[in-house]
Amino acid sequence: MKYIIIEFLNSLYDFKNFIKYSFKETSFDNKRQYTAFLTKQYHIIEKGLSLPSPRLGFGEKKILNLISVSVKYIKEYGEDDLTKNIVNVLNNYSAFNIKNNFDSSIEKKIKSFVLNKRVSIDTGGVRKKIDSNLNFLDFNNFVKSRSSIRNFKNKEVTKELILQAIDSAKYSPSVCNRQGWKVHTYEGDNASKLLLLQNGNNGFSKSIARLVVVTGDISFFSKNERNQIGIDGGMFSMSFLYALQSLGLGGCALNTCVSLKTEEKIKKKGGIPKGEKLIMFMAVGYPKDDCVVARSQRRESETFLTVH
Repeated sequence: MKYIIIEFLNSLYDFKNFIKYSFKETSFDNKRQYTAFLTKQYHIIEKGLSLPSPRLGFGEKKILNLISVSVKYIKEYGEDDLTKNIVNVLNNYSAFNIKNNFDSSIEKKIKSFVLNKRVSIDTGGVRKKIDSNLNFLDFNNFVKSRSSIRNFKNKEVTKELILQAIDSAKYSPSVCNRQGWKVHTYEGDNASKLLLLQNGNNGFSKSIARLVVVTGDISFFSKNERNQIGIDGGMFSMSFLYALQSLGLGGCALNTCVSLKTEEKIKKKGGIPKGEKLIMFMAVGYPKDDCVVARSQRRESETFLTVH
């Protein structure tokens, strides 16, 4: 019975936080919520333009809403990279309709909005796919070479390296390209205090050069997206681990299977805002030359597959 009550309270806490911090599509409490909504709206136009045969004049109501909210955003926060993306998306949309001799009923409103706005031609809209020289065998070997490292050198992991890893991991898929993930890092005593609240680092915590905590910012999510926080954060976390590996670093994913009471302690000690959901702890450092790793044998691929 105690177990059931604890799980119910954990779920209730999660629900309460989601309702409090997630954005509603008609009102926005802060810049993060505006950013999430506007990114969602302009990405809808990007997706439409990337279809095999886009419908001429598609999404007019959504574009009018995008323009209306963008005007409020600019009045509140000014022009920035987000508004550059929006302007370029709208320019791409207009160019598509003009190219196909379609007279859009909202073209005047688009022109009025984009007039004299800052724009960057390399952001927002659509582009040709970039070909990669990486073949399946290269990727397969790279993936299979990753292991969880639990034995690190006494060598600093710089902020610059973490930023490099983020720069790769941020290309992970996310709902409507909202990128609602956050990365918190800790060293020394700050890391040790948090590791005491995590139950999977016994025996190697003192060798961890830098502790990383990945979170999902609830402000970037809306109705029916409560589980999406963990999905987006999980995909980002995996990409981040691969990025660390490409930089010669080792990482170990550490669970955040904690009670609401422990989660609150982690947030308080770690300076993590209440409106963020813990996704994953990661131990990061340079692997020792003689370190060994668990074999962690995987099951046969057929056991994961159901063909319908």
